[in-house]
Amino acid sequence: MSRKKEIVLQEELTNQEEWDAFLGKPGLTVIDCFQNWCGERPCKGMAGLFQRLKVEFSSPLLSFATAECESIDSLENYRGNCEPCFHFYGGGELVALIRGCNAPVVERKIREMHKVCSGEAERTVITDAALASESEDNEGLLSSENENSAVQSMKKIVTVGIMKPDVVSDQNKCGKVLDMIEQNGLEIVADEEKILDADDVAKLYPEKVDTEIFEELVSFMTSGPIRVLGLTKGDTGDGVIELWRSIIGPFEPEQAKAEKPESIRAMFGSSGISNAVHGSSSSDDAARELAFFFPSFNYPKAVIPQSVQEKMTDFLPAEGEEVFPEAKPETTITIIRPEAAKLHREQILKEIKDAGFEIARQSEVTLTEEQVKMLYDSKKDEEYFDELVAQMTAGPCLVLCLAKIDAIKTWREYLGPAKNAAEEAPESMRARFESSEINPIHAADSPESVEAERSIIFKDDEEAIALIKPDAFEQAEDIVEHLKMSGFEIKQSKDISLSKRRKFI
Repeated sequence: MSRKKEIVLQEELTNQEEWDAFLGKPGLTVIDCFQNWCGERPCKGMAGLFQRLKVEFSSPLLSFATAECESIDSLENYRGNCEPCFHFYGGGELVALIRGCNAPVVERKIREMHKVCSGEAERTVITDAALASESEDNEGLLSSENENSAVQSMKKIVTVGIMKPDVVSDQNKCGKVLDMIEQNGLEIVADEEKILDADDVAKLYPEKVDTEIFEELVSFMTSGPIRVLGLTKGDTGDGVIELWRSIIGPFEPEQAKAEKPESIRAMFGSSGISNAVHGSSSSDDAARELAFFFPSFNYPKAVIPQSVQEKMTDFLPAEGEEVFPEAKPETTITIIRPEAAKLHREQILKEIKDAGFEIARQSEVTLTEEQVKMLYDSKKDEEYFDELVAQMTAGPCLVLCLAKIDAIKTWREYLGPAKNAAEEAPESMRARFESSEINPIHAADSPESVEAERSIIFKDDEEAIALIKPDAFEQAEDIVEHLKMSGFEIKQSKDISLSKRRKFI
């Protein structure tokens, strides 16, 4: 009996001809564009999501692929950037683009685009202004008086900040916002006043269009001019999106006043709509908003030293040469609170794996009141503290040690905001599994928090002795690293040679 032919989930596109042929497919095509020189091939964590959607839709109008940027001419402008980039094509035309492996955002976009294929919505073609073709004089190399110091350039990361009508109409507020931008080392690379109409508001806040507050939002955002700023920081712009969102504070002014009283929204906001300022929530949103407000925007350059440029030019390094050192996985701790663990355990575990996290340790732990108070000592004066303690001690929690590169930051982004998740990030895990005012999933916010929480939760763990035998001694460092990732604390280690007569007592 012949073997059934294996169905390929993602086609591999390795040249221009294959790219052109794939774009000719009917319906929606989703392409994970990646760089060979990064060392990491396409976003493996997304495969589970794609498989689930493929089965759910069971439609020939949904196709997935991966594409090597350096071997496809159409992706020339995407080379030199290691951030994952997902291209969505319909009828051979670009209809959406998402930067970064953000599974909830990618899933939401696929569902939106699939409605077009089924005739439930209209297709809108876009242009990726963030990586639009530039003149030959501006491509690749920056000019230099000394040929030996030639450098290659990449576009800096830029985010969008918007001063809303209530701030623009008040010179004192406007001046204070500009002062805070300067004090935090941000550089303004674009600055324009604009007057929005209802269509503009719908394009800026597409997730609000079908909500009850949309009319009020339109009324406010069209009540006067707004001031749109392009912001970057330092040599590359790295971290500017997160920094600006930290400066403006939580979405709701009342929450901002309680948690970040020095933030812009705490000082000048009056409601969730009239909250003074806006900040791009991701690199994908920043690119979209820059293209919307500044169609001809020229990104400032981030300079790459000649030594790195030479290595990037040759994607296959010499034998034994490590061009880009492998980033080591980071470990974080997350706690699935008792009710969510009882109702949604399997789905949460599945989504964690689909997002590319390794579950290095998994334990059911019934926390004591003392442990909860130690974990949330910084929240003891909050009104909801007693309810938090009651929920956390109501049954067993599912405690997980998760491992991944940049795990702490990535996991917190994946979960969504700790408060108002349903309004601010309806596709996030916290929004989807929420059943009370206390969010369903806790996540450590720093390496220090990870260590502190581990010691509180697992303080009664037993001690054990482990031996790495001779046949595995060459892999000793990897084994030790894996033990640490799994939450084990190594209190002492030593190399010993055993004889036939030596034994442990």
